[in-house]
Amino acid sequence: MAFVDPQIFQALALRYREVSSFLPSLFDLSWDADKLVYPYISLFLGPRITKLSLCIPRLSNIPSPDVIASIKERSPFIRHMWINQPYQVYRHDLIAPVSDVLEQLSVIENLTCGFPLRPGTIRHLSRLSTLKYMHLFDHPLAIMRSLDIDHGISTSPFPHLTNLIIKGWDGPSLVQLLKTITLTCLRTLEMTLNEPSVFGEDGNHFSLSEHHPSVFKGYQPSTINDLDLTRIFETLRDCCSHMLISLSIRLKPKPRHPPNSPPMVIRPLLWLTGITHLDVHDLRGFDLDDAAVQDMASAWPSLQRLFTNNRHVLQPKVTLLGFSDLLQKCCQLDELFISIYVSASGITDVTAGEPVPNTSIRTLDLGYSVAEEDVDRRELAKLVSDICPKLHDFHVAPKTNRKAWDFAFMNIPGGETLSVLVMCRPGLA
Repeated sequence: MAFVDPQIFQALALRYREVSSFLPSLFDLSWDADKLVYPYISLFLGPRITKLSLCIPRLSNIPSPDVIASIKERSPFIRHMWINQPYQVYRHDLIAPVSDVLEQLSVIENLTCGFPLRPGTIRHLSRLSTLKYMHLFDHPLAIMRSLDIDHGISTSPFPHLTNLIIKGWDGPSLVQLLKTITLTCLRTLEMTLNEPSVFGEDGNHFSLSEHHPSVFKGYQPSTINDLDLTRIFETLRDCCSHMLISLSIRLKPKPRHPPNSPPMVIRPLLWLTGITHLDVHDLRGFDLDDAAVQDMASAWPSLQRLFTNNRHVLQPKVTLLGFSDLLQKCCQLDELFISIYVSASGITDVTAGEPVPNTSIRTLDLGYSVAEEDVDRRELAKLVSDICPKLHDFHVAPKTNRKAWDFAFMNIPGGETLSVLVMCRPGLA
C-alpha cells in the first residue's frame, strides 16, 4: 500500500460512497497502511469478510476509534482476526472500540489481540463454542478477574481451545490461569514469561490499574524461578490431556547467560505423552543427563523437534550413549538442540552397540558440546555419519578440541550437501 498514491483511495471513496463496499465479494483483508491511506479501510469492509488482519502503526491518531468501530458495523461475521500494536506503543483510546468489536463477534475461531480487553469482552470470548485459537495480550490476573467478575467463574471457560498463546509475569498467577481455563482440547501452547523490568513497557499496568485497580495496587511482578517452573509444568501435567502436541516457553528478554535448572524441574512434562514439539531453548538451561534424556525418549516416542538449552553447563552430562539412544527411540526426530559430552570410550561404547541410524534428523545443534582431547576425529566423523546419515544443518560452539569437531563434520560422507557451522569461543584453540 505504500506504493499506491493516496489520491486513488480518495477517488474510490467518492466513486463508491453510495455503496456499502466496492469489493462486495472480498473475504480476506490484511491492512497495514500509512497514515494517509489507513482511514480508507472502511471501503474494503463488507459482510463477507471472514479474515481481517490489522497492525496499528506508530501514530497517535491512526487509526481513529471510528475506523475501528466501523468493523463492527460492516463486517459482523469475522472468523479470523489479528489486531495488534507495535511493541511499546500504548493506545488507550483504542481499548474500548477494539473491545466493542470483539464483543459483537459470535462465530470467531481465530483471535490474536494485542490490546488489553474489558472484562465483559473476555467473558464473552470465554463462552464461545467456536473459538479455537487465541492469543491474548492481557495479564493472567486481568483474565482471571474478568472471568470471576460476578463472583462465579463461568463453566469451563474457553471450552474448545486448541491453540493458546499467553504471557506470564509471575509464577503463581500463571499457574492459577492455567487451572482456570479449559485445556483438555489444547494441542499447541506457547507461553512468554516476562521479566519484571519490562512490566510497564507494553501496557499491562494500564490494563490492571483501569479494570482491576485492587489487584494492581499491591501487585509486583517477579522473576520465574525453578519452583515456579516446576509448578507450571505440574499444572500442565494435571490440566492438559495427551492431545497437547506442541509446547513452547520462552523468557523475554532472552537472558545472555541463563541459569540452569536440574532435570527434575522438567520431569512433570513426561506425563504428556503426545508431545511432538518441545521448545525451552529461550527459557533457561536444563542440566540434563543420560537418565533424563532416556526418559524423555521413552515418554515421547513421536518427538519431532526438541530444543533444549544447556549450552552454559560447564560439563554436559548427556553422553554419546544417551544421545544415540534418544535418536534411536525417537525415530521421527527432525530437529534437535542439545549439548553432549564426547569421550573416546563413549565412541567405543556406542560403536559396539551397532547404533540404529536416524534417517529423519536434518538439523542438529550441539551447542557448547565437549570433546576430550583424545577423541579420534575420524571415528567421531564416522559415528555421526552412521547415526545421522541425512543430516543437513549442523552447529556447534565447542569449548575444547575444536579441531576434532571441525574435521568430523567437514568429513562426513556426503558432506557436500551439509551446511556446517563450527564456532569457537574467543581465546580457545
